[in-house]
Amino acid sequence: MQYNKLTATQFGPLTPISDDIFSVSNNRLVIKSNSFLFITSEKDSAVFTRVEEAKLDQKAMSEYAGEYYSEEAEAKIYIQVENGKLMILQKPKKGVQLIPTYKDGFDAPRMFGVDYDGSIYFERDKNKIISFKVSIDRARNVKFKKIK
Repeated sequence: MQYNKLTATQFGPLTPISDDIFSVSNNRLVIKSNSFLFITSEKDSAVFTRVEEAKLDQKAMSEYAGEYYSEEAEAKIYIQVENGKLMILQKPKKGVQLIPTYKDGFDAPRMFGVDYDGSIYFERDKNKIISFKVSIDRARNVKFKKIK
């Protein structure tokens, strides 16, 4: 383990260029107060924003639970708590556990029986869950409104 070195989990060791700019491989990382900008050697970029951490206790899980419908997908999805785990299912298929990644954000490994992972982000209005958006390989931000 190296001490006194700044390291990014997915990027490796960071080499300082200035107070807020670092080099990692052939890429650049620009640190801001609540985010950072990742610039590739091809000059493509992505902004990463700080988010609240996931806190998934029984009360939080019950907020997500319910029946959701997407007009776009013409599909109904259920979020439920089973044996202390938050699950997503589309009947008649078996449920998949939602893995918290940050507040209101989840990974859904092998969602709906396919061989790729999905990600889900719940949306709130006045702190009440009203919908979620799901993204998988072949679809991005498909909205499901909470109906029950």
